[in-house]
Amino acid sequence: MTMVISCRVITPNGLLWEGTAEDLILPTRTGQVGILREHGSMLSALNVGVVKVNSGTNLLKFFIMEGFAEVEKNSVSILCAGAEEATTIDAEKAQAELKRLTSLVKTASTN
Repeated sequence: MTMVISCRVITPNGLLWEGTAEDLILPTRTGQVGILREHGSMLSALNVGVVKVNSGTNLLKFFIMEGFAEVEKNSVSILCAGAEEATTIDAEKAQAELKRLTSLVKTASTN
């Protein structure tokens, strides 16, 4: 029997994803951290970045806003300010939003 890691990605809107993984990579404040079965307990702050979940049959990617990850033996809970599965991101909309926000930053002034 292959042991797996139970995973959850939770946002303020609720549970975004729940499933199992053979391993995953977290974007922590001190760099990327790989989580394997039987990992020791850990609580870590997460940066804005990509969580990579290897389910054994495919690789899922979630873009997350900063948050926290709680790792317990064969269980990972990711609590973040926002998240989206990478396959649902519209690249054209994201580029347009980046351009709009960059323009706002360039024209902003401080008092």
